[in-house]
Amino acid sequence: MTAGDTFGFNLSGTTSTRGGPTEVGVSFCLASGTVNYPTNLTALMAATGQTVLAADAYVKLGWLFDPSAYPRQVSSATARQTAGWVRKPLVRFFVNGLEAPAFLSAEDVANATATQAFPTSFLAPCLSVMNMASQSSDYLAVDWIRVAQLANS
Repeated sequence: MTAGDTFGFNLSGTTSTRGGPTEVGVSFCLASGTVNYPTNLTALMAATGQTVLAADAYVKLGWLFDPSAYPRQVSSATARQTAGWVRKPLVRFFVNGLEAPAFLSAEDVANATATQAFPTSFLAPCLSVMNMASQSSDYLAVDWIRVAQLANS
């Protein structure tokens, strides 16, 4: 990845990697950096009790950045968190309106390693799909998208 910073949802082409093509995960990356797949955020469908993705099915995905979130106990820790500790859920993730138990906290967002840092520049919405099997029938259908971003102060 060298085109720009990314943050969002991903699906893997193989079942041996991050849940496979029927699961949704979270990833983020700085331009020319290492793509991060946060621990316990690579299988959001299972984490929220949803059935896996199937043909002709829709799923509503969302995330919320809240710098004023109330701290809570970590039940499903990322690699930079410890279960049972209290952390502020800066970025929370949702599948079909249900919140995933894992979230990104300051430890995940403010990583000092430059190649694994969280993108902090302005982000623009981008939807894309890449057919891994070279079949012409694969496509991404989007019913609606809503995006809001407050200016940096």
